[in-house]
Amino acid sequence: MVAAQETSLQKILEGTSQYLVPLYQRPYGWGTENFRELWRDIT
Repeated sequence: MVAAQETSLQKILEGTSQYLVPLYQRPYGWGTENFRELWRDIT
């Protein structure tokens, strides 16, 4: 089982950890609208 842990974006971008994406999630692709929605959520 996978355990979730809270972290900051800075730690993710600066860290040396490797993140694995489960095989069932790999074929998913984001389109332009997905990125726009993510950016709106961030800002």
